[in-house]
Amino acid sequence: VLQQAKRDNVCESAEKERPRDPHNKRFDKQKFQNELKRYISARVHLSSAESAAFFPLFFEMKEKLHDFRRRADRMLENAEKNATTEAACNRMLNEYASVRSKELKVEADYTKRFKRILSARKVVQVMTAERMFGREHFRRMFGKQPGEKCRR
Repeated sequence: VLQQAKRDNVCESAEKERPRDPHNKRFDKQKFQNELKRYISARVHLSSAESAAFFPLFFEMKEKLHDFRRRADRMLENAEKNATTEAACNRMLNEYASVRSKELKVEADYTKRFKRILSARKVVQVMTAERMFGREHFRRMFGKQPGEKCRR
């Protein structure tokens, strides 16, 4: 406990000493969602009524999926640190698979709900637009131009 307190104290003092990088901005969830909403609406040609009905449900799904992914990531990290036996690793892998299958079920359930609001074609277009937005957003974060490859 004492060592953890010392590490925390060192980290805090290092953060205070280090000048803030103006390019290292905190993630603004609302801004990101608004940009995504505008991008998808324009790309898929959603009406204002479709947008008003669709996006609250869409972001609700995204939040649930994010929670599942966070849980799965924590499980893997925890297992890597603490699962010392083969049996413990197998249990963790089974739990991980269970979380991922629940994630897929939630996504399938929401897709059905989306189709009550939008046509199947528009749901497909939304999924494609979201993927494209993510790729463009990632490239902007690293200063790449559209079409320019990111090195691995």
